[in-house]
Amino acid sequence: MGRWSAKLAPGFLQFACIGEPRSVLDIGCGTGSLLRVGARAFPHSYFVGLDPYLPFALQARTTSAAPLSSFVIGTTEALPFRDEAFDYCLSLLVLQEIRDRTAALREMRRVTHVDGIVAACQWDFENGMPMLSALREALAVAVPNAYRRSDTGSARAFTSLDELKTHWLAAGFAHIQTTDLTATMTYKDFSDFWSPILSGSTPMSAIVAGLPPAAREAVRWKVMEIVPGAADGGSFALTARAFAIRGHSRDP
Repeated sequence: MGRWSAKLAPGFLQFACIGEPRSVLDIGCGTGSLLRVGARAFPHSYFVGLDPYLPFALQARTTSAAPLSSFVIGTTEALPFRDEAFDYCLSLLVLQEIRDRTAALREMRRVTHVDGIVAACQWDFENGMPMLSALREALAVAVPNAYRRSDTGSARAFTSLDELKTHWLAAGFAHIQTTDLTATMTYKDFSDFWSPILSGSTPMSAIVAGLPPAAREAVRWKVMEIVPGAADGGSFALTARAFAIRGHSRDP
């Protein structure tokens, strides 16, 4: 999924940022996809990457091109920063991992300057991710028992832009705007698509990776049938869709 994050980051940053910020907090920075894009777009801005997982933060620190940056281990529900510490508070593709939305949005608003912006995006897990849809469909056909036991890990995900906006309004944000973002990934062949799935890095791919060899092979062939162009032996592309939202911390 890291390759997809890198594809989506430029469009999200362009939507989220109105002008060049002085300081940016990247919540759930992961391995640094958004930070690397931000460093190129705003070389004079100060970036802070926050993530609860130390190995991710260490990798982000190693690969970040931002000359002015620091990294902190912490959670969104209890941000270790003073009030109004940042011009922008951004979150790329981690909304579905937040357990207490009310506390998280309250904290994001608290650490953002009075006229600053809080913005976030999340994949459209239900209808906007053809790779996951193909895996679900293949599991349902080839290994129905595994499909019934499956958990995509997106139970806490927002299901629409309207739902996102409702939560932003309830948190007190002003001048809220929403949009759909898309990202297209080109695979050189089916192996390029399938090999990362076997790493089990997401809940759905972990189900596939954990299947007995015969069942896993049945899923692979079914996915190849489902994904357009995958069975042709050459390159093919998939496009995913995400929900994005931004709002002013206060009414300027």
